[in-house]
Amino acid sequence: MKAVFKTITETPQVVPLNTYGRVGASVLIDGAATLAVLADKEDVTSVISKGIVTDVIDYPADAILVTGGVGQIITILQYGD
Repeated sequence: MKAVFKTITETPQVVPLNTYGRVGASVLIDGAATLAVLADKEDVTSVISKGIVTDVIDYPADAILVTGGVGQIITILQYGD
């Protein structure tokens, strides 16, 4: 597993995830921003209702939607098989 670091440059911003059969990820953002997970990275309205629980994505997801937080760094550690 290798962490991915992405600087937020706009709001909202979609950060794609790698696609696996089963997936999970830990997410950390260095300030105040709203994070949600998307079922389709092309559709910002496809928010998965269970989403992120205590900085962990425990559901299959195509992307993370970041609202607010311009200039902050999001760190994603993703795993899957």
